Amino acid sequence: MKFLSTATAAALASLLLLVPTVYGNRQYKCPSGDTFEEATIMDLANKAREENNRDSHPGIPTHESCKSYFFTRKIPGDDSKQYAYLLQVYGQPPTYQFSQQFNYGWQQCSLENGS
Repeated sequence: MKFLSTATAAALASLLLLVPTVYGNRQYKCPSGDTFEEATIMDLANKAREENNRDSHPGIPTHESCKSYFFTRKIPGDDSKQYAYLLQVYGQPPTYQFSQQFNYGWQQCSLENGS
């Protein structure tokens, strides 16, 4: 019986070690080609607030209330221009909708496996 307990504990410990690897390998790819690690988006979610929501923001698929965080980043090679980004957090457990303002509108960034 102790063997099963030890084997089970070892198997669970191995699985827990894989979790950071899975999260660390996924990234959001935006229409401009910019990429953001999933862990970065999860960290930025701590800055999202309901009072940051605007009518001009894209809707949430579930139509529930959300928290938003807006930020900009300079375009590489052209310091006079920048892209705008919007992170919306909704649901429990938290779900993320990450968008980039591109070609005069908000377009969602897709979550993909890293290369």
